[in-house]
Amino acid sequence: MSERFGKSQNRLPAQILSDRVLITEMYLRAVPQYKIAEGLGLSPATITNELKKIRKLWLDAQITNFNERQIIELGKIEKMENEAWVAWEKSKEGELTTTKKIIDKLGGIKAGVTKEDADTFKPSPGNPSYLNKIQWCIETRIKMFGLAAPIEVNWKAKVPEGVKVEEIEERLIKAITDEAGNREEYSVSTTRRTISD
Repeated sequence: MSERFGKSQNRLPAQILSDRVLITEMYLRAVPQYKIAEGLGLSPATITNELKKIRKLWLDAQITNFNERQIIELGKIEKMENEAWVAWEKSKEGELTTTKKIIDKLGGIKAGVTKEDADTFKPSPGNPSYLNKIQWCIETRIKMFGLAAPIEVNWKAKVPEGVKVEEIEERLIKAITDEAGNREEYSVSTTRRTISD
């Protein structure tokens, strides 16, 4: 048995990577760790350590992919917002029209024809759909960064007879802190509210 497990000690980097691929494939097919160890001729401890490394690689890849994806999406939103600003400014420019009139001063004699140009400017308030797009870009960025203020929810409930509001609040706080695993980053503050019918 120790001969078989000796492979764990002397593996080359290329063999470690090759083993990791096989370990990953078997792990994803729900092959038990001891069978993975037997199949590859490695110790169960080596499989456990390799799986820890694989899980860390997966987690790191997910964080990196998430961050990269977030940067890409933010770039798209920024480009859209910039284009909307340019379009908004252009929509406010208004319209300049030139009207040409031909005046016949001599009762239809061609020699006396003169031209008169008239320019008129029609102002524009701008197209509000561009402002709507800009607002969407800003709101989406705020949501992505978690900068939006929490939404207050008002609720009414009937309290069963004999149950105190304080007991309900204590149970809720306990459930929340238990769910959060009593981590320090979670804090629960309570405000007394009147619960009415």
